[in-house]
Amino acid sequence: KRQLPRLEASMQCYLDSYDEDGMCVEGTAYWGFGFGFFAIYASLLKEFTNGEEDLFKLPKVKKIAEFVQKTFIDTHTMVTFSDVNLKEGYWIGLPHLLRSIYGEDIEKLPAEQGTIIAYQHFAFALRCFIYYKKEYTADEKLSPVMYNLRETGWFIKRGEHYGIALKGGTNGESHNHNDVGSFILAHNNKQIFTDLGSGAYSAGYHGHNRYTFFHPSSWSHNVPYFGKMPQDGVRRERVVIDYDEATKTATYEFANAYGLDYVRKIERSFVLEEKEIILKDTQKTLDDLNDIKQQKKTMSDNEKIRLQ
Repeated sequence: KRQLPRLEASMQCYLDSYDEDGMCVEGTAYWGFGFGFFAIYASLLKEFTNGEEDLFKLPKVKKIAEFVQKTFIDTHTMVTFSDVNLKEGYWIGLPHLLRSIYGEDIEKLPAEQGTIIAYQHFAFALRCFIYYKKEYTADEKLSPVMYNLRETGWFIKRGEHYGIALKGGTNGESHNHNDVGSFILAHNNKQIFTDLGSGAYSAGYHGHNRYTFFHPSSWSHNVPYFGKMPQDGVRRERVVIDYDEATKTATYEFANAYGLDYVRKIERSFVLEEKEIILKDTQKTLDDLNDIKQQKKTMSDNEKIRLQ
């Protein structure tokens, strides 16, 4: 019991790292690693105190528990923002534990994306056998859902014919990629407009030269470039995504991600019909720069994608 105050302080520090929407900006692997250990601790604490201390009752903990199901933009395709493997899965024991606590608020997920030996830790592998229940795995296509997560700046839609994830937020996040304004589009369980996720970890990858590496730089993401000027990796005001239910349009403006005086406006909108997406980029810049003039002339006003 003497160690509990120290442990409680550490757990509170962990919870404070999340916004109120419970989204993990570092990606699904880091959610599984961090929240996996938190859930193990919370379970043991509840048992040790005979149920008197139950961290799972905290509203924010429930929001964090729902994170991984929100990253499925198709039945077998997950969001790969930040330092996430392009073929990322999830620790299969964790959603099963959470469903036993929160019931149907925790969605059944496909076993094919699950892993047992998660992050090479015995505690995780052991609890897969303790928590796993076959009836907690999805045996059919995941249902359509939509989330506009304004605190984090993510918008996610999983539809009948496609899934899409839009990335706002900032370029000052943990495990940051210069990807404000980017998006992922999935169809038939594959990313067709992709986010490559994490590059190979090295000393330089996490250092001052991080954005000279392809994966975390703007060059690997679905964002505009101005001449040879990508996003600069500086934390500025958070970009949020607005959604108009009447027009089925998601819109966000992210000129501040570039730190360029001559870039005055970058507005990106998606009209999200059942089988069709219309992408429109609107950019306003000063007219006295030749490379910007050339880009304005060659830029398509609208790009339409039809998905059968």
